[in-house]
Amino acid sequence: MRHLMILISFFISMNLFGQIRANNDVSAEIASHLDKMGDSSPLLNSYESAFLNAVFKDSLNGFDFANKVVGFLQGGDKTKYFDMQRKHLADKNTPLDNGTLYIFDENQKKESGGYDAAILFWNKSFVPKDKVVKRLKKTWKSVSDSYLAKNEMLVRLEAKIITSGTIEFLRYEDGEYHLRVYTYRLDKKNNTAYCTFRGEKQYKEDEASSLGCWGTSSEFKQFNKSLDPYFGCFSKDFLELSNEEKVKVLDEISKR
Repeated sequence: MRHLMILISFFISMNLFGQIRANNDVSAEIASHLDKMGDSSPLLNSYESAFLNAVFKDSLNGFDFANKVVGFLQGGDKTKYFDMQRKHLADKNTPLDNGTLYIFDENQKKESGGYDAAILFWNKSFVPKDKVVKRLKKTWKSVSDSYLAKNEMLVRLEAKIITSGTIEFLRYEDGEYHLRVYTYRLDKKNNTAYCTFRGEKQYKEDEASSLGCWGTSSEFKQFNKSLDPYFGCFSKDFLELSNEEKVKVLDEISKR
């Protein structure tokens, strides 16, 4: 009887807190872009966002993965998560766990170091959200120098759709981080870009962890290679430019 009760408790805990899901409700169109998913950046690209919106469609409650910074825990990192998805797509007998989604409020996002959400996969027991936040905070500390570097300007792209969105730049100067924001619209048919400078904000060093994840110019290039034809509306070599040069291009377009 005691053994039976242990088994019942085990299966209940799996169903409630860490159920391994073996099927995806993802369209063939979205799944066809799995080769573009799973880089090392915690900032999701458009393909990853679409995929996760489909996988977790019943758990979103208004949340949208587009342009979100997401941590992947327990079973590995984002690269391993999407590698698992690719293997399962190729062979349905390959084990799959889509994971458990944790969506953060503003305080939890700040405490985690800038993450909007987390996905805990290959985990069979319940983990409270505050512990997930603390795990991400530890992870963030190990990568914060690369995302909040003081020796070069950093960049972040937030595209609501490919042809419009926001580009932000972060530079460190005199003990403060300066956030420079542009909105843009691209006319691919006429190879034209429209851009508006939205202003610049200052943040103290101890506020830096709330600014989220950023990339260098080389990371931006790698992350957005597939969008090169669109960035050509700004400048034919936009992805090759340093972040400082990108700012000059956007400033010139804003003056038109």
